[in-house]
Amino acid sequence: MKSPPRDDDDGGDDEEGLVLWRIAKLFTIPDVAEMLEMCPTLLKKKCRKHGIRRWPYRKFQQVFGLLRSPTLTGEDRRFVERLLATSEDHRFELADSDERRLGRLSQTAYNRKNRDKNL
Repeated sequence: MKSPPRDDDDGGDDEEGLVLWRIAKLFTIPDVAEMLEMCPTLLKKKCRKHGIRRWPYRKFQQVFGLLRSPTLTGEDRRFVERLLATSEDHRFELADSDERRLGRLSQTAYNRKNRDKNL
């Protein structure tokens, strides 16, 4: 059971949450913690307070990498673009089916890239 908020905790500043979300897509946790001059643990606590349960940097790198892949077909490209479009809220949480499809697309792109290197 979640404990009730403390009197000195206003539930978080929406602007702070939006800033965290925007930089979370671009940098790793240690980099952001260093930029903000705080320890990574405190940064994670602030993120959770604003609804960012997982740091999305790697997921965004995966999705952007797929968009750069020449092997991505039209339907798959539209799927990846939809994922990016729906990620503009404060979360990048995918349904299990979307997570599996994204994983399959990434694996296919990786395999093709390495196959082409070995030829």
